[in-house]
Amino acid sequence: ELRAFLKQDSIDYPVFVNNRFELNYKICYIDDSPNKSVKLPAPADIVFDNNVCRFRSSYSSNGTNVIYSSSLILDKELILKEDLLDWNLYIMNLRSSVYQPLIFKK
Repeated sequence: ELRAFLKQDSIDYPVFVNNRFELNYKICYIDDSPNKSVKLPAPADIVFDNNVCRFRSSYSSNGTNVIYSSSLILDKELILKEDLLDWNLYIMNLRSSVYQPLIFKK
């Protein structure tokens, strides 16, 4: 959701986000194959600049289901030019957390 707000090239102007938002996801992966094990990614709790933007995620397993829950909250519409280096670092940390693999083994 924040991919469009990653400033990769130059840091000449602030980032403006049209709206504050909160996005919550809950996804259930179903694997009914017998004798399987699941390696769950570590939970994430990543915060930018005193709760301007927060991301939390977790995985849980209950037999045949693996449940992924995440929450992304943006409480500020303007990321100032002087905060953009930290903002980019936050987005990169967020990306590495989101792109963790979920591995099912038989």
